[in-house]
Amino acid sequence: MPVFAPELAKADIIWSTESGAEIAINTLWMQHRHYDGNTFSWGDSLQTIADHVVSSLIAHGSSLPIYLHTSTYLKQVDVYQIGTDGRATDKRTHLCGPTDFKGSSSATNALPPFLSLTVQLWGIPPGSFDAHPRRRKGRIFFPVQNTAVLDSQGLVDDSQRDSLRDQWAAVLNDLQGMTVSPTGPGGVGNEDYMKVGVVSRVTGEFHQLEAVSISKKPSVQRRRMNKLTTIAETPATIEHSE
Repeated sequence: MPVFAPELAKADIIWSTESGAEIAINTLWMQHRHYDGNTFSWGDSLQTIADHVVSSLIAHGSSLPIYLHTSTYLKQVDVYQIGTDGRATDKRTHLCGPTDFKGSSSATNALPPFLSLTVQLWGIPPGSFDAHPRRRKGRIFFPVQNTAVLDSQGLVDDSQRDSLRDQWAAVLNDLQGMTVSPTGPGGVGNEDYMKVGVVSRVTGEFHQLEAVSISKKPSVQRRRMNKLTTIAETPATIEHSE
């Protein structure tokens, strides 16, 4: 197991359907930047992060609900302090009401929960060289879209892709640099803050987020496919000729 970077936190954004049959979790990684002399508490900061993720989605991702089916809503955000062994050492939660951040898609039908739009997180400037670029990239699966996000080829429509990208960029830019301490001896502008990025599961390194994009191809998650509750089918009888 790798040694993880110090001062890490991860925020799990948990989505649910009204029936509760299917839950999706989007994970964002963050790293704490501390200034000497500032007052800092992990417990208070975890709660600040959880609250800020929700407020960022509501304020800066205000168009995201139109990509979500009406059966889907933001259930809660769980934020964990992560030690250098990769284990959680503390946790805080922001619970949401069913209507705080709810899908508002006007399309009747939804894509199956295991087929999701993929938000690609870049911990490397796009177009630059790195010997192991996959270690600097992450992704989150945005759940339960309406069928209108796809084009006639079954791929993500270009205009929908660009709009969704811009909405997530606005949310992530608001989260980047969020203050998690009162003003300290250094004065305004030197408060402790959180950097948003990706963490390599191979090396444990943290890479600050450089860009965000949306994959043209939807992704399939087997875990969600296996958890999807269905009603047993009724077979049709085939008649024999003899």
